This record gives sequence, structure tokens and C-alpha cells, in this order.
Amino acid sequence: KTDQDIHDIANILRDFDIVTIQEVVAKDPAGAQAVARIADELNRMGSQWDYQVSDPTKSPSVYISERYAYLWKPSRVSLVHRAYLDEQLEDLCYREPFVAAFKPKGKTEPFYVINYHSRKYNDKPEEEIIHFIDYPERLNTDRILIAGDFNLSERHEVWIPFYRNGFKS
Repeated sequence: KTDQDIHDIANILRDFDIVTIQEVVAKDPAGAQAVARIADELNRMGSQWDYQVSDPTKSPSVYISERYAYLWKPSRVSLVHRAYLDEQLEDLCYREPFVAAFKPKGKTEPFYVINYHSRKYNDKPEEEIIHFIDYPERLNTDRILIAGDFNLSERHEVWIPFYRNGFKS
């Protein structure tokens, strides 16, 4: 990315408290370096930002492996513990989700953000997504945001059990 690209991206993101990024190039360090450059540019825009980039996903091919990233304002939220790739789903997903727990300033209860990029729409991403229904039980909370690129509509039938369990689009 050019310096102008990084500036333009940071200008879009600057008003948010937490940002999730998918498709950070895994086989080249330039992807993680671009996330660092975005965080640096955001820091120059007036608010302090922190970030974490995942390890490469354990994908069936290096061509679909990628990294994820979180960027957040420490003045608004704190990362409860280091985010992690969900090993329980690495054999079920082409790119296992990246899980983070954040705690808003002044609050005691954390919320979780599941950062995820599904397989392509014609590769049946619903076969991966359905496994996310267990996150409330696995994380022992209903304070969960599943964010990312699902490669299918929020009206797809895979989401019906999520909506019945209280998830909202």
C-alpha cells in the first residue's frame, strides 16, 4: 500500500473503537507491516491505537492461508488477553477464526469478537459457519460479535438457528 492508501484507510477507521481486518497476506510480511502502518497513521491522527496480527491460518493451501488483525483504541477498550486462532475449528474451516476478548473501560464483563473469513460462496461457507453456533457455550457468554467476510447473505438459512438463539444481523 502507498502512503496515501494507508492514510485513506486510517481516515476511514479513525472514528471506530475496534476494527477487524481479514485477508492480511500471510506469505509475505508486507501484510502485517501494512497493519502496523495503519496503526501508526491512526496514532498520528489524535487517538492512541493498539493492534494485534494473527499467525497465518492453518489452511489446506498456502494460497488461501491468511492472517487477521484487530486494531483498537485502548482509551475505549482493553484486550483481556492475547487474541488467538481458534484451534478447535482449524480442521473444520479453511481459515479458523481469530478470537479476542475486549473489556470496555469502566466495565467488568468482557465481550468477544470473532474475526472470520469464510471459504468462497460456491464452496459452501455455511458448512463452516454452522459451527459458530457453539460460541456462547464455549465462551460462557452471550456477549459475542461475529464479524468478517462470510461470503453469503445474512438471509441464508444457516443463520436461522443463530437468530433463534438471540444473535442479530
